[in-house]
Amino acid sequence: MNLRKHNVDDFIKALPSHVCYLYSNPAKEPTRWLAHCLDFNLMVSGATKDDAEARLDTLVREYVVRSFLNWNLAAISANAKAPGHYWLRFIASAPVFKGTFRVNVTDEESKLLCRQAATDGSDTNTSPRPSTSTSAEALRRVTIPKLKAAA
Repeated sequence: MNLRKHNVDDFIKALPSHVCYLYSNPAKEPTRWLAHCLDFNLMVSGATKDDAEARLDTLVREYVVRSFLNWNLAAISANAKAPGHYWLRFIASAPVFKGTFRVNVTDEESKLLCRQAATDGSDTNTSPRPSTSTSAEALRRVTIPKLKAAA
């Protein structure tokens, strides 16, 4: 689905109401943790659980912002979710809400939105993209609760 036919609010509404993070410590290695965002099927590793979470926060933020910049609703849809066996592990691990994830569009990304908005709208079959300042401000305000579980 192409976001050009929609507005910023449609994109924000398509975001999950919360993000689910599954942590694991493969083979009980004390220096290697995996963090998996099940909603977007993104996974990173880190030396500690906190390190893995920080890296995953960065990756998820980039993923959401790039999906917005590329006007790609499919990237944040249900089709992007992790396979079912990860969800079963997540549910079995008694997840709890703890913390939030904030999108926070950077100034550089705001400038990129400006450049894209200035070059769009020439196609008569689609409406122009929303105003850049509105888009950046709307994304800056997006805060999504995190539901976390360790397997």
